[in-house]
Amino acid sequence: MRIVCLSSTFPTPSRFWRGAFVQNFCLALEAGGATVSAIVPEGWHACIKDRIQKTLLPKTLKQEQIRTTIAAYPSLSVLAARHRILAEIDRILCQRSIERQLDRMDPKPDLIYAHFVRGGLLVLDWCKTNKVRLAVISGESSYQRFLSNEDSQELRTRIEEFDYLFFVSDRNQQELSNFVGAREPLGSVLGNAVSCEDFQPLDKLACRKELGLPQEAIIVIFTGYFIDRKGPMRVLQAIHSLPGVYGIFIGTGGSPPKGDQVLHAGPVENSMVSKWLNAADIFVLPSYQEGRSNAVLEALACGLPLVVSDRDFNREFLNEECALFVEPGSVQSITSAVRRLAESPELRERMGKASREHAMKFSQRERAMRFLTEVGFDRAGMESSFERGRDI
Repeated sequence: MRIVCLSSTFPTPSRFWRGAFVQNFCLALEAGGATVSAIVPEGWHACIKDRIQKTLLPKTLKQEQIRTTIAAYPSLSVLAARHRILAEIDRILCQRSIERQLDRMDPKPDLIYAHFVRGGLLVLDWCKTNKVRLAVISGESSYQRFLSNEDSQELRTRIEEFDYLFFVSDRNQQELSNFVGAREPLGSVLGNAVSCEDFQPLDKLACRKELGLPQEAIIVIFTGYFIDRKGPMRVLQAIHSLPGVYGIFIGTGGSPPKGDQVLHAGPVENSMVSKWLNAADIFVLPSYQEGRSNAVLEALACGLPLVVSDRDFNREFLNEECALFVEPGSVQSITSAVRRLAESPELRERMGKASREHAMKFSQRERAMRFLTEVGFDRAGMESSFERGRDI
């Protein structure tokens, strides 16, 4: 089966940290026997940065593992956020660029897997015209934010034309169904997953030595975009009142956290994320909104105790054995949870073990097998392919 993944969230040379979870799922599909490539829509300015960055990449940095084609177009995204007409022009330019890349493919794919609803809407007409099936995985943090310019009735009609629609959580499924006024829940749930081989507990002191981090400090780690919704500055404020506690902030965008207690703030190579997680004692992510956070799943698999938002999107798949739930907007609540873990090595150890055990329920391999089964791939062939390859 030839599958093309369409995602604007996918690693590129200048943004190698972006969308690793999508690429990892594509790798799991390949491990199951599918042939997978990716189309990544990018504005011209990002393409220029990619070309420059590709020549400057250190030899140790992994190149993309999925064959990737960039669909370049003159993006109006900055202006489009303020003007509906410009947003529509931006959408058309992006759509035409994607369609040109698809038209060049010979043979045509058997299936397009679009990550997020907007991507599915961009290729729906092409799929219908070319009789190619379309599968969409929806995990938006907010449908109001990303689909507010769409007419809800027309949006529902078009979404119902997707051949397959999956959601990363029950909450996502219910929210989109409510957003478009569907009488019955749309699609089915295919929760996010993690490779428990790529993300697993490692020797903490060895990881700290390799990364040049203090051996004896209590270190909290945050992974995600540096935006208010994710809460990196609230994490920074929380550790300010905790002497001897330091922070690692893995991400990009907005203003990176700064200060004497910040050991690192910025992106890292995807293959190194596990080592940074293992160098830490506590994972903290006080988001206001999430789909089902891949960052949380990766921290679980590395055996870290969690400090996360007391919200349905976390309660749906986490429990109090592995997580302390906090009010995401309250620095005091975050501080209290971090202090409790910082002062108790026994609690950190107990919750860390529970995290690793809990992570085993979210297997990337099982997720890939279910997806491929749903879209008509032979399950026996998948199992044979997985046995020949590495465990995902």
